[in-house]
Amino acid sequence: MFKKINIFIGGSTDENISQSYYNVAIELGRKINERKDYIITFDGCLGLPYLVFNELDYTSRAIIYKTRYYNNDYIFKSGAIVHEFRHQSDFIRSILEISDAMIFMKGGSSTIAEIMYVIEAKKNKEHNKPIIILNVNNEWKELVDLLNSFNIKDVYHITDNVMDALNYVETQLFDNKASFNHYLQYSKRKAPIIDNNHSRIR
Repeated sequence: MFKKINIFIGGSTDENISQSYYNVAIELGRKINERKDYIITFDGCLGLPYLVFNELDYTSRAIIYKTRYYNNDYIFKSGAIVHEFRHQSDFIRSILEISDAMIFMKGGSSTIAEIMYVIEAKKNKEHNKPIIILNVNNEWKELVDLLNSFNIKDVYHITDNVMDALNYVETQLFDNKASFNHYLQYSKRKAPIIDNNHSRIR
């Protein structure tokens, strides 16, 4: 059987989020649900990750990591798979082990720490997994400008479009035509998400 895709979802766990990111998080959850992929997140019943999680038809396709200090009855009753880390820093170091791809929405210092960790590891050739940053309405301009100043744009992908983000995940994970066609057959989809970007498939 073809491997399921585990997509790490990063983003603000603050309830005070912009309407633009609110809408994008819901769209992202719906599209991941349609594709029957799995999501991985940290303390996932808060903020943007929760909006993605809440769109899954089967919450058993969510893997939630938490610290011992975080408790939410909804998570435990939802059917999501829950694992515990002692500290958040332990989780950050494990992102690459448990995820096939990473999609980040705007967040605070914890989200930025996660982004910097996976980017630095990819720059140092410790992994080759897709890293996507959703910069909606250029609301995360400060971070994007900082990253672009490092001249390592080939390490990550910045977009404001959910479909483009998911298409990038697919084309990076299945970078030859045979494996991509195998994936399409397994996922019961007859075409890539975005046909006009199919040129990335060799």
